Amino acid sequence: MCQNVGNALEQVTFNKHPELRKLKDRMEKYGLDGVTMSGSGPTIIGFSRNTSRIKRAYNSLRGFCEEVYMVRLLNEE
Repeated sequence: MCQNVGNALEQVTFNKHPELRKLKDRMEKYGLDGVTMSGSGPTIIGFSRNTSRIKRAYNSLRGFCEEVYMVRLLNEE
């Protein structure tokens, strides 16, 4: 599922706000299973089943972004 995440508005938003493209690229470098923009932006979300990858991305992004959150999905099957 994570490989299929996407948002049709990303390209338009990234053209107007290239810093969001940089953020997505940075998140993808950590090998997350999926990275996409939520809605019309500016939230970029990443998914991974690998906790250590999420933690590395989270710790790196804390110095790069004003707000960074790490959450865990409930009722995961």
